[in-house]
Amino acid sequence: MEERRKIFYLLAFWLLFGSCAKQDKTRLGPEITVGIEASPSSLDPRLARDAYAIQIMPLVFPGLFRIGADLEPEPDLADFFEQTDARTFVFHLRQGMKFSNGQELTSEDVKATLESLNAPGLNSPYLELAERIRKIEVLDRASLRLELKEPYAPLLVELNLGIIPAEQARKSGLRPEELSGAGAYRILRWVPGTELVLTRNEFRSGSKPYFERIVFRIIPEDLTRLMSLEKGEIQLLQSPIPVDELGRLKRHAGLAVKERPGLNYSYMGFNLRDPILSKRQVREAIAHALNRDELIHCLLKDSAVKVDTLLSPRHWAYEPLVKSYDYDPVLARKLLDEAGYPDPDGDGPGHRFKLSYK
Repeated sequence: MEERRKIFYLLAFWLLFGSCAKQDKTRLGPEITVGIEASPSSLDPRLARDAYAIQIMPLVFPGLFRIGADLEPEPDLADFFEQTDARTFVFHLRQGMKFSNGQELTSEDVKATLESLNAPGLNSPYLELAERIRKIEVLDRASLRLELKEPYAPLLVELNLGIIPAEQARKSGLRPEELSGAGAYRILRWVPGTELVLTRNEFRSGSKPYFERIVFRIIPEDLTRLMSLEKGEIQLLQSPIPVDELGRLKRHAGLAVKERPGLNYSYMGFNLRDPILSKRQVREAIAHALNRDELIHCLLKDSAVKVDTLLSPRHWAYEPLVKSYDYDPVLARKLLDEAGYPDPDGDGPGHRFKLSYK
């Protein structure tokens, strides 16, 4: 276990979790077209957990909680909650929330959605969450009690799972257009690999969203997405934006580039079964031999920051005191000597061993 903790990940968190938008001084119309790289894996909130679905799901299928700008969970369909002990939570729903089929959101819908994660054949990626729940009890139409089998710190984060009506949660094989959420939009049309069209949820209480429709157009090629934006075929382009194109896009008079901290990261992982990499000194030497500052500047065009854990510095569980392995080629060579892989000719550069990188 100690050795496993000492696998060193060399990370760079991307800053480009933002968008590039077409500038227009005139008022935008009732529809906006967004370019994305690939289709969501599913539009059933109990199945969708890929990056593209995560961007879209809250618009249609909000959960009890959402992830705020500071990466902290904050109430969404939930109005507030009480925690009576380390395993027991009471959630109170917002009043007047309605699904896109006109049905009022109740605690029974929340209970049925969570319990359906265990349904045979569903194969939900949220199954682990369901298995941690001991009991869900409906207290009234707007309140329910959830009891865990044991304390679970990420519970509120996991409860961003989209809620659907109880009768839909208990069925299988429903088409995306048949699913109802309590979000600002509903699914109007989905052509996998081509486009997804959302339209306003007319039963949504409170202020209406600005756009009547949102069209997500699937454009796999990076340069084709950029050309579509520059030609006005799409009005918004979400990341990934090629860093090599970032400077040009910022200089483009008709575009506005917005940059925000993101959660993507690059890393190097080690196979501890390899006889060479199983040695701690070798792993430490590789960590010290990589100049991450130079990689960030030259390869990523300063669009990343250096970190030493798998979590963003903005994440609630980020630990800033994790040991850092700074660029130090002298120390790297010394560690390889200690590991039994000395410089073959003593003049510095030289092949000490061979590894395969995939």
